[in-house]
Amino acid sequence: MTPASGTYGGTVNLSATLTSSGSAVSGKTINFTLNGNPVGSAITTGSGVATKTGVSLSGIYPGIYPSGVGASFAGDSFYSATSGTASLTVVYGTCTGTNAGGVILPPVNNDGSSVFKRQGGSTIPVKFTVCDANGNSISDPNAVFLNGCCGSITTLTRMRGTVDNVNEMVTTNIPDVAFHYVGDHWQFNLVTTNLDAGYTYTFQINLKFGVIQFTVAVK
Repeated sequence: MTPASGTYGGTVNLSATLTSSGSAVSGKTINFTLNGNPVGSAITTGSGVATKTGVSLSGIYPGIYPSGVGASFAGDSFYSATSGTASLTVVYGTCTGTNAGGVILPPVNNDGSSVFKRQGGSTIPVKFTVCDANGNSISDPNAVFLNGCCGSITTLTRMRGTVDNVNEMVTTNIPDVAFHYVGDHWQFNLVTTNLDAGYTYTFQINLKFGVIQFTVAVK
């Protein structure tokens, strides 16, 4: 059984090898599953390899499934039944729009150079996008956030030190307790008064597959 990987909303190729006493077994039907659901079959070649291409990943969220791929041979009068599993990895795709996928978006710079003013009634718009196999932004929170709707921001580090001059504008928005989808991206309005002036913060957004980290300073 061979581990498989594909992009959310796209397809994946599955492969398994059937042998007996170390020798390839040809002309046998191998049945494949994804997360336990049947997705078709293929016949083993002269080298004992059965390949099923273009299997839909519809309904399977991004992430790593340790036993997500299954293959089985029902057995016949010559060979015993056998089965096996392998890992399935579903990743995000490359965005086709102007917003880069899987990174923090302006007004927060992804190089950590953003400095915001601590000011009552103001927020920092934290934005990001992740996309499917067709390059479209994903609006389903269950496919985006580790724990489903609708994600949050975790503080990783808080470091006091010299902070450069303010170089980003804050906005006046209603503070958020979770991300919400706006147009073509996810957004969290982070309250500046919850942060301390003179400190640099590193935050993390936990996604269904991977994380996004970003750094901001407050003055």
